[in-house]
Amino acid sequence: MTDHNRIKEGSRLLAKGVRVSNNTRKTLLNNNDCIIGSSGCGKTGGYVLPLLQDAEGSLVVTDTKRRLVHLVRDDLIARGYRVEVIDFVEPEHSTLGYNPLRQIRRRKDGSVNEQDAFSIANALQPVKNSKDMFWDQAARRYLLFLILCLTTCMEECDQTIPNMLRLHEIVTIDESLSFFEDLAKSAPDSHFAQLIPGIQSIRSVDRTWSCIAEQAEGVLSAFEAPELSAILSAEHCIEPEILGRQKTVLFLNISDLDSAMDTLVNLCFTQTLQALCREADGRADGALPVPVRLVMDDFAAGARIGDFDRIISVIRSRNISVSLILQSITQLESRYTKAEAATILNNCDHVLYLGSQDISTADFIASHASRTREAVLTMPRDMMYLLTSGEKARLLERVKPYSTLETREKGAERE
Repeated sequence: MTDHNRIKEGSRLLAKGVRVSNNTRKTLLNNNDCIIGSSGCGKTGGYVLPLLQDAEGSLVVTDTKRRLVHLVRDDLIARGYRVEVIDFVEPEHSTLGYNPLRQIRRRKDGSVNEQDAFSIANALQPVKNSKDMFWDQAARRYLLFLILCLTTCMEECDQTIPNMLRLHEIVTIDESLSFFEDLAKSAPDSHFAQLIPGIQSIRSVDRTWSCIAEQAEGVLSAFEAPELSAILSAEHCIEPEILGRQKTVLFLNISDLDSAMDTLVNLCFTQTLQALCREADGRADGALPVPVRLVMDDFAAGARIGDFDRIISVIRSRNISVSLILQSITQLESRYTKAEAATILNNCDHVLYLGSQDISTADFIASHASRTREAVLTMPRDMMYLLTSGEKARLLERVKPYSTLETREKGAERE
């Protein structure tokens, strides 16, 4: 018996009375789900909550109102789960911290893996304007310089994003960058040392430097709040690999009103996926012993996850799956190109449509369900379309939000 069969696959509830096995070898489908519906359609109470109640493997779940963790924590612990919370809204409720710089790998000689550092810089400062990429790329290169300075020359306890802002403040007053040149003497052949002349060159051109510095400061200042610093500088931080080894549910509490932390949350998802893929690749059978699902609420409302169209295409064999929760396909295409959005949707073998007024989404569902656009847009509020790869689309009764709580409570009373 292979290692990843130690956890029973279980099933998940997709519609009222409709379950699908999580055994991909039996279904010949991947376990990626896309849930589409406007606000108030019951995506959380009708899909995410039953998913947590039926969990067999590990999950990472965005929890915008901290309601889910309160509803299921005791049950999960009773079933042998480790339950952790990273709260980006009220950090004092966190049980763990999150330090992106801690996920940067080291080579055998102790040097920094530059690609990991670049991935963080890319997430913090993506290219937003494809017609004029200079400023975004310059700010990204500068952030990479700060990351490499910390991870190459500073003690591990000082390697945090808040300290990137402190280094930036030193750059603004140290025109010669002598502070950084002195640091680089301990690692003269490092990538950090190689970047110093380029930063010096930009630093000497006042107008160019002021634009780059202002852009970088805008990125870093979002993480300046003392409360958030407690998460980013915490001694005990999440180690994503543990999700694939031990049954764990990690709740990420984010605000649905303030988008300031979207970049950090999506970086957490990105690094978690990368770490889990590496963990699986290091095993003889190439799969995690504990299956992991990432439940990404408002997936396309926040920051863009780089290369996600490629990542979602390769995670099935590693025992990893995702649940993408969207308000519309238009929303997805606003963060990803049309081709990337199509690839993402094509890699979700189950699409749950709970209703919206978005025309593009209605046309997508109508084409798969052999219905008219009008029929899709006027679907009764208690119904849903389930699109399963290789099957005809079905119009089904949706799971009434939070009704599974009542079912479990009644079952417990009978016992």
